[in-house]
Amino acid sequence: MTRRFIGFDDTYRVPVPVNVSRGVLCGPYFHLCGQLHMDGTGKAQDPGDLTAQTEGAMRRIYDVCGHAAVPGAAMAQLHAFYRNDGSVDEAAYAEALSRLVRDGAEPAVVLTPIDSFPVVGCEVEIDAIFATDPERATGAVPGKAKARRHGDIVFAEATFSGPRMSPADQAGAVLNDLLAALDAAEAEPTDVCRLAVYLRDDLPPGDHAALLDRLGQGFAAPGPVFETMLLSRLDRAGEALRLEAVALRGTGSGRRPSRRLAQDNHWRWPSGGPWSQAIRSGEMVFVGAQLPVDKRGALVAEGDLGAQTHAAMRHMQAALSTMDSGFPEVVKVNALFTGDWDQAAWGLNVGIRSDYYGKPGPASTGIIAPRLEIDGAMIQAGCIAITD
Repeated sequence: MTRRFIGFDDTYRVPVPVNVSRGVLCGPYFHLCGQLHMDGTGKAQDPGDLTAQTEGAMRRIYDVCGHAAVPGAAMAQLHAFYRNDGSVDEAAYAEALSRLVRDGAEPAVVLTPIDSFPVVGCEVEIDAIFATDPERATGAVPGKAKARRHGDIVFAEATFSGPRMSPADQAGAVLNDLLAALDAAEAEPTDVCRLAVYLRDDLPPGDHAALLDRLGQGFAAPGPVFETMLLSRLDRAGEALRLEAVALRGTGSGRRPSRRLAQDNHWRWPSGGPWSQAIRSGEMVFVGAQLPVDKRGALVAEGDLGAQTHAAMRHMQAALSTMDSGFPEVVKVNALFTGDWDQAAWGLNVGIRSDYYGKPGPASTGIIAPRLEIDGAMIQAGCIAITD
């Protein structure tokens, strides 16, 4: 399958040499790396100004689209990781972001408040996925969930809006809203290939476990690939979680050939659940969050960032191999880091991952989290590949 890699140039680059691309166009899909409002030296422009940086990052997104000749109307998902110390009104920010979307696109929009970036002065990083199939549909639960379908691929997001309830009950409510939006976009629960869970870091262990258990009850084994991101805060009072999903219609009903890698054949999530480690549906391969663990899900190489990065990447490589795929076919990598991150630590991590990709490399988005699902883990990484 023909691939087109959009690289960095003298007007926009990351601070260290890496084998990643600003965007990868493959078939009907265009995956972008996280775009920041930076200059040609890798320094943040308009430091500390969320509004100016959001506008700059969106200009970067459409600049990459121009290089790839991808229409703005094809935007299917938009994800903004923005720094919020509690002073940002998320509803107002969401409205301002929506005004920057061009050409009548109606993407599923995911907002994720985080604490910091490795780039000094950075306030927001925005990535996007475009799907050029002309058949499009939107399903929504007003104020709660939205799904955007382009052909057979569906991107969905759901947030909590309602009276206070336990984290587990919230998980059930948010999942039901997500599945209702998917249904309106003509996708079924068995079609979900990837589920990302954004949840508060300060939940008591019992509530955390109950929340994940409730989400797992919504899927029959083998379920979608799975990842979590723990956050210091969410916007609404009492809000415990948000969900993001990617579905491919026909994955569960047999119209689209599907293969899944079970946890017992790779490594097991300590929280259990029906989750798969990798899914291949037609030409698409989804690999869930890979952590530096052994087969039982126990941490390895505690305190050693380099060794942990190698461990996570070897898991990713093995998962891709079971799907008859590999790093040359990866179009997007999503990575989370934890700890006291600076550019030196970020450069070490990205440099190791780049050695696995080779040139020119996939699009990539890397974000700092306060901690990861497994105590002591410093990195997790998942990916999407499109096979030949």
